[in-house]
Amino acid sequence: MLSRFFAIRPGEAYRVGIMASLLFLLLAANNLIKILRDSLFLSGHSVSELPYLYILVAVIAGAIIATYTKYTANLSIIRDKCQQHRT
Repeated sequence: MLSRFFAIRPGEAYRVGIMASLLFLLLAANNLIKILRDSLFLSGHSVSELPYLYILVAVIAGAIIATYTKYTANLSIIRDKCQQHRT
């Protein structure tokens, strides 16, 4: 029933299951890290400083994403695979 709802073709169920499991684990780890980050921060700082932590995390994540995008925007998996087959 789920494979029909999500349009999973025959032979793809294993890969979809692995990807769904990895996504679940990433989201669970992300939630745990957020809780840990907040509790460690609050052990040494007041609650009124917590919004500044959120802003700092957003700025750092934005800088990392911008840098990553700058260096990977022109890469193509298809192009790289085609070049490997030619050599």
